[in-house]
Amino acid sequence: MNGWNWELSHLLHPRGGVFFASTEHAPIPDVLVYAPDVENREWASHAEWDAATKALTRLAMEMGRTVVYPAPRCNVSWLGGVRNNHLPLDYPIQYRYQVIPYAPKGFNDSRCMLGGYLMQGCIAVRWYFSGGMFPPEFDHLMAYIRDKAAEHPVATVAAEQLARSWDSEELAKALMAQHGGPGAGLFHPKIAEKLGAAAVPAIPATAQKPRVLIVPSMLQLTDKVGPREQLYQKHEIDDFNIMSCPWIQNKPFM
Repeated sequence: MNGWNWELSHLLHPRGGVFFASTEHAPIPDVLVYAPDVENREWASHAEWDAATKALTRLAMEMGRTVVYPAPRCNVSWLGGVRNNHLPLDYPIQYRYQVIPYAPKGFNDSRCMLGGYLMQGCIAVRWYFSGGMFPPEFDHLMAYIRDKAAEHPVATVAAEQLARSWDSEELAKALMAQHGGPGAGLFHPKIAEKLGAAAVPAIPATAQKPRVLIVPSMLQLTDKVGPREQLYQKHEIDDFNIMSCPWIQNKPFM
């Protein structure tokens, strides 16, 4: 509803740690996000959108970046199509209690956040997961860094690099090599505590790491589980009762 008081949040967290994915060591998280053209496409089905969102999440895990969960247009066919070009919004019954509409630029920009990834466990950071960011947060992040380009650069992955299917770990390594190294999540202090100092990656003396890394097309990933995803699957069981994300684990959330 655009009623969140960002000014107060910044007064309380002057270093910029105003996001659910903020941590003391990374108050402004490094993020991985689909380009607007991808987010706003005509997703053929919920399954297609869900698979693309999970692929982005898996890649973000391996890169130590916070995943920005996309929100499809409210008028994609499987959410109601043209009947959602006017009020009241009318969703199929299976989505009626899962959808939160969001229109930052007015009704014609209506997007629908789906509830499966809006649980605290899908957003909050743990040492083995760099957290998630939902659309209102990402829109504010872009506004916050707009005048700070030197400090918070934005980069886009080369489209031709995504033209084939990748293992998530393989693609993560390739992108980190090209874009300034691992995201802040791979430097979480608890990694050394839990896994030993050797598990903390070295900071490469390469190009400046972008704060925001944009993925310009739908990701194609194999089913091979990367090492960070393995950690997630192992430790999510321990945290399930207090900090879980059933959506990532393909479990019902309602």
